[in-house]
Amino acid sequence: MKTGGFSMSSVKQKQSKGKVADAVATGTVYLLHFSEAYHHARHYIGSVEEAAHLDVRIEQHRNGRGARLCAVVVAEGVELQLVRTWPGDRKVERHLKNKKNAPKLCPICRENQERAGHRKR
Repeated sequence: MKTGGFSMSSVKQKQSKGKVADAVATGTVYLLHFSEAYHHARHYIGSVEEAAHLDVRIEQHRNGRGARLCAVVVAEGVELQLVRTWPGDRKVERHLKNKKNAPKLCPICRENQERAGHRKR
């Protein structure tokens, strides 16, 4: 089963290698895209323990009451857009953050990169 481009089989493979402990999590990991870069940052990856709380958490970020990075970018007038989710917990969140490839996970950035690639040809 594939959810948001992050397949459960890849989570289970990582689990068997000891990198992700809980493949069947009730939580949700999410990716926020910033409308403008803030210094080097263009994205934020976070998680909620229960998928039902995702909307509340995103609103907290948008109101400057979530993660510090999100609060700072919102104060600068940058808009946050929820662009992708995966089933998982904080371990999955940490796994994705450690990869440091949020732009490759972001559908907006991938689309922009593909468009730029087509123009160069």
